[in-house]
Amino acid sequence: MKRGTPNHPKLLDLCERLKIRRYEAAGILELLWAWASRYAIQGDIGRWENRVIAKGIDWDGDPDDLINALIESRWVDTATDPYRLVIHDIADHADNTWRQNLANAGLTWWDGSDPRRQTHSNNTPKKLQRTSKKPPKKLQVTSTKSPQPEPEPEPEPEPSIVEDCPVSVAGETPDPPLPTTIPPESKPPETACEKTVAITASSYLENARKPRRKPDVPQSDVQRIRENLVAFVGGKQGELVRKCGPPDDEICRRCLSVCEPASVELVEQVLVELFRQGKRPGSSWGWFPVAIGNYLSPKAMVHV
Repeated sequence: MKRGTPNHPKLLDLCERLKIRRYEAAGILELLWAWASRYAIQGDIGRWENRVIAKGIDWDGDPDDLINALIESRWVDTATDPYRLVIHDIADHADNTWRQNLANAGLTWWDGSDPRRQTHSNNTPKKLQRTSKKPPKKLQVTSTKSPQPEPEPEPEPEPSIVEDCPVSVAGETPDPPLPTTIPPESKPPETACEKTVAITASSYLENARKPRRKPDVPQSDVQRIRENLVAFVGGKQGELVRKCGPPDDEICRRCLSVCEPASVELVEQVLVELFRQGKRPGSSWGWFPVAIGNYLSPKAMVHV
């Protein structure tokens, strides 16, 4: 979100229409843009129904009231079919990550404009040309004093014979020779802090090896997706149901896991689009999670 958005008059207008606080309106806009950057990457959120858009941004009120308030406060614009609804001036206000993802997918914005930022070279001021002359060179001042002679180097002292030869003085015992090897230093005792760190690291590794538990999905959502998949293939008399039986819970959970956020309404909308495009499964229920994931990928965000 840009710096001036929380105080923008359009945001205050949205607050007044929905009877919400300013931080709630800022959260709605931030979630709308984040959801659109994944599921309507070209800015064409009207490809989804109003209830799916509302579910994607966690709006628990009337979906039509939300969309109408966004339109009247000019955060969302209406467009002709097949776009229906688009984000207002998305080509000018999208962040760099959104633009890069759109360019990597080989797509443009919904109105055909280039996702890369346009640089206006005509408005760039020219560099000022230096008009002043070069500064004059400094005058070299010559000294009238005669040069001083360099000092002669002092002779190096000759090595002492007494220091080099291990000769003992009369009546004194020569020092013992230094050991050729240095004994290894004794390891200090382990402190309580080090013991705590070692125990914490070992427990972390043990927990990391344990398989993570998948998030629980309500059984009602699993049953609802199962009914949609069975209806997609022709009901209980469909060939896939008679051959393999109804889809199990794991298949239904995988259909939810490819959606972000996980939403039964989003899965239902994708199934409608796949059926309208003439897509049909093969001989396995595993086709559905793959087909839904491929449809929600950025390269699939093109109107058919």
